[in-house]
This record gives sequence, C-alpha cells and structure tokens, in this order.
Amino acid sequence: MLQGVAGAGPFVASEPEVRLVDSTTAQTIAVADVADNGDFVINNVAPGVYQLRADSLRHVSATLSGLTVDGSDVVVPAVTLRGGDADGDDAVAGGDISAVVATFGLADPNCSTGDINCDGFVSGADISLVVGNFGTVGPAPWE
Repeated sequence: MLQGVAGAGPFVASEPEVRLVDSTTAQTIAVADVADNGDFVINNVAPGVYQLRADSLRHVSATLSGLTVDGSDVVVPAVTLRGGDADGDDAVAGGDISAVVATFGLADPNCSTGDINCDGFVSGADISLVVGNFGTVGPAPWE
C-alpha cells in the first residue's frame, strides 16, 4: 500500500489527482482518489521504482521521483501544491495575473479561471496566490 498526503487541502472543487507512474516505462500505473483533506491511498502496488505526480486545478504540479516500493507499506510526506496557475500551463506567470485581474470582483460559483482558491469569488486572495507563487514552474519538487 502506498499512502500519503497530496496537499495542504482542503481541495474543494479543485479536482486533485495523484498519479503513480512507472519510472522505467513512464506508464501511469494508478490514479488515486484524493480526499478533501489531501489524503490518498494506492493499494496493490507491485515492487519497483515509481514517480508520484500530484496535480490540482489552478495549481502547479509536484513530482516525487525515485520512490521505491518493496512490498511493504510506503508513506510519503505531505506536499503543498502552489496555487496561481489560472491558465493551466503548469506555471505561474503573467498570463495568470491577467486572468485573475480580468475577472476581479466577480462572483464565481463555478470556480472558473480567475478563482484560484475556488471560494466562489475572484478577490484579493486569488491575486495573492498568483503573486506569491509567481515564477513557480511545474513539476515542482515534492515538498
């Protein structure tokens, strides 16, 4: 069993995903369901060396490489996914600031492009995420 925490959560409406990838073939072995608090479990993982990739809508992805599974349970450390990727290119850059500014002040019940934190409004909190994580490019290290 492989278990861990995919992020600092909560992941309400941000569609988190953790994928287990075979390091040799680059084939996706499993996709974990991620709980609102970020917990995930992947069962029945064959011994081998893998990569974990965590993704979430409007966040930069993170990767943990060289993960060795030897038949015993493996618990991976928590990872914080950096918010601010409004345009989905796995980087926080100028286009992301433009997307948030263009929708600033609007109610956003569907958690669209400018609502980075998916709280239903495009606000200063969303701008803060973009500015605070500006320059982050994925996949980022798993930390």
